Amino acid sequence: MSPGTWPAEPDTPTVALALGSGLSGTLATWGMLDALKAEGYIPQAMAAVGWSALWASLWAKGAEIHELESILDSVPAFHWDDEGPFEDWLELTFAPFFTGERLEDWEPRVGIVLTDLNTGGQLEVDRGAAWPTILASLATPPLRSPFESPDGPLADGSLVCPLPVDFARLLGKGAPVIALDLLSAPSTPSVGRVGAWQRGIQLMAKPLLWEQRRMADYTVTPDLTGQVPMDFTSWREAIQAGKKAVSENLGRIKSLASPFSF
Repeated sequence: MSPGTWPAEPDTPTVALALGSGLSGTLATWGMLDALKAEGYIPQAMAAVGWSALWASLWAKGAEIHELESILDSVPAFHWDDEGPFEDWLELTFAPFFTGERLEDWEPRVGIVLTDLNTGGQLEVDRGAAWPTILASLATPPLRSPFESPDGPLADGSLVCPLPVDFARLLGKGAPVIALDLLSAPSTPSVGRVGAWQRGIQLMAKPLLWEQRRMADYTVTPDLTGQVPMDFTSWREAIQAGKKAVSENLGRIKSLASPFSF
């Protein structure tokens, strides 16, 4: 930069997104991304955990919601005693989207947090083959078995980091971080074992969740009332909840994302 000049301002306002954990309600992620894009805000980077990683990855590589409509209308029922049909559906449905895809090739950048079940450590992955990393992110015990990698079993990163604000800030290289908190969102609890698991995860994750929320520049929490974990029949409502959350918080998002706010 020559003396007496200022760095060029970004052509468009930008943010980095930290996309939190959840199950079917994570489709609010897609609604949030579409709503931001409609307002001219393309995220510079996204850090995601759990099912949010799948939707963020599909969005980053250019998938359109109309491509997913028939898929989301045909999600098989999950059975605790037999993961097979659900596992087959995941592989047959989503693997073709990611054939030959690598995380480092996408714009915006996508980083995925995983849990190393041997060490209990947090893995931050933003390079390498996309589909194995996404599969590992979807391995949420006890709903799905761990993903067996060459280095040992991996699982959903929300076990150790339910809202990856730190990773989003690293990937965003200075862009303000907006967090999408799904665990704190109003929702309809499941019954039985799934309901007990859901509430247990919320309680155990609360200290970690609030630690990360404090580090975000702003946190958006959609209203997921009516959303039930592992029930994808109301996926359209989840997407609309994400769009509504952006609309209700747009003023604050604009003030953060302005190139003059850095």
